[in-house]
Amino acid sequence: ADSATEAAARAQASADAARARADAAMALAEEANGKEVQCETRTIQNSDTGSCRPGYALTSCTQTRYTYRAGGMSILREINDEQCRFNSRVLEMQVRCCAVSGSAPQPEDTLIENEVPPQPPQPEAPKEPVPVSP
Repeated sequence: ADSATEAAARAQASADAARARADAAMALAEEANGKEVQCETRTIQNSDTGSCRPGYALTSCTQTRYTYRAGGMSILREINDEQCRFNSRVLEMQVRCCAVSGSAPQPEDTLIENEVPPQPPQPEAPKEPVPVSP
């Protein structure tokens, strides 16, 4: 009978601890729910790396423009809260950045244009003479 009473007491203590953790998590969730999230989109051209302004966290990164002449679609190599990085320079990417209101400057959608590196001259293929029929 004593072992059953002890087991019941341990189970009750474990349930009380779980309830306290659940109450703390619920309070944190309600606090977060009461805050407003503000987001901005940064359009970055001719770069392999995208990032956010101070106070904002990076939430997504997408290549939005490419040409096959410029190398086609690029591979996203890294993404975290601070930056995203493609395996090569892309024509254009959109970086979505979000922050809890009050913790960051006013959101603004921006376009960042980087210099396009000059293209090396393409060697011309030797032209074969067109055969002429007699």
